[in-house]
Amino acid sequence: MPGGVKYINPKGEDLEIYFPDPQAYLPVQRKLGLIEWLKWGKRDEETAPELAEFLQGGWARKDLLDAGEWKQLDTEIVSLAVHAFMEKDEDNAPLWFEVPQGHAIQALIIKEHNEERVYVIISDPPLEYSWLHDGWPLLASVDQLTG
Repeated sequence: MPGGVKYINPKGEDLEIYFPDPQAYLPVQRKLGLIEWLKWGKRDEETAPELAEFLQGGWARKDLLDAGEWKQLDTEIVSLAVHAFMEKDEDNAPLWFEVPQGHAIQALIIKEHNEERVYVIISDPPLEYSWLHDGWPLLASVDQLTG
């Protein structure tokens, strides 16, 4: 499960965003192509009743989405405008992985009480990285996302 992402802004500056930061927002690209910044997931300390429907954490498993786990919620599948994601190894050292050209990380937006939260969609990791984590960001070709 990626604990961080890297976004390169229009000025060419790297911006690293980490889930543990309670002010973490992710750059989301919707169908019109504009980038919008949405809060990344829900943290344990967020206990307000109006946040009850949001998933705890910052990730949504693809197999649970496919099974209809959140079909009762108002959701939208989008892509993240990020260039890399970060996992940590067994020594807690960060490992950065580039998002391949022409691909994007898929994400799920949940909408509730005029608020939106974004969750990175994860699936099983590639075999060569299965030792690292049990969740890996779901990548899709940009053509697949826009077509």
